[in-house]
Amino acid sequence: MKTLKTLNSAGRLRINKGRYKAIKNHSQPTVSYVLPDAVQMLFKWHFFSMVEYDLVLFADLDVQLLRPEQPRHFLASRWRTGWNETVPLDGSTRFLGDRDLAGPLNAGLWTIAHPTAALYTDGLRQLREAPFNVTHGFGLLGTPAELIRNESFKWMKPLLERTRVLKSNMWGPPRIVYGDCDQGFIFWMTYVRHRLGGAKGGVPSNQLCRFHPADDAARDCPHTARHHYGPTKPWILARGASAVGKLPRISNAGRVTQYLSATRFQRLVTTSVCAARFASWLPLLPLPVPVGTHLANHGKYQRVGW
Repeated sequence: MKTLKTLNSAGRLRINKGRYKAIKNHSQPTVSYVLPDAVQMLFKWHFFSMVEYDLVLFADLDVQLLRPEQPRHFLASRWRTGWNETVPLDGSTRFLGDRDLAGPLNAGLWTIAHPTAALYTDGLRQLREAPFNVTHGFGLLGTPAELIRNESFKWMKPLLERTRVLKSNMWGPPRIVYGDCDQGFIFWMTYVRHRLGGAKGGVPSNQLCRFHPADDAARDCPHTARHHYGPTKPWILARGASAVGKLPRISNAGRVTQYLSATRFQRLVTTSVCAARFASWLPLLPLPVPVGTHLANHGKYQRVGW
């Protein structure tokens, strides 16, 4: 087994600007973007070029990887026991992600083990050449309804069930945000074109294994992160807020409270604009929610790795 390379607290990830430029140059001619600047979302393909690492874990800024209900010692144990499932011993490439209500993959949280140069360069080529439309998806694979009836794609059915992709029978906008960008492209490249995607049956991350550490251990739960996808983020006190100190019509106080309860921001109030802003919100927030209490606005729970 190769020696695992990691970034420690003193390390810094060096971004290859040439690779970003290559992704941008390959992407613009063929992909139909939801937003004018959505090509930035496809910069996620850069991380598939990091062949010097055994494992790359990608998380969007709105992902809380370490949540208080799963202490670090529990997560360390889970990763020790599940490491070989996430990072195959034979050196083969494996992609692991989680679905959401929109489609079969949420591209804001995933892992890629043993990425290869061949996969990365094929992705660049497909960004340039692969056809796309909102009904049949990348490579004109087929409509979602057609695919779940196709014997060759029966593995896709549990990933599509109860999603907006299947209900609308479309792979792209306007119903599926970024289905024509990173969400659709990464799924097509990893699960469909190269068959690298893996999914573990059993306890779904969004229904159990949420709160109490004792229950997590008893149920053999995976590492699950809290993902605040959607327009309302834990660093926004309220949508449409015009000034700090006032709570407008759409309050986000519950989500902010949950987020701050696991964030050591108060020691940074003199050096961080964000920390100072959080501190100014404290009088407006409800009391911290007890651990183990579920509120709908606490984000969605997604599996990390196996």
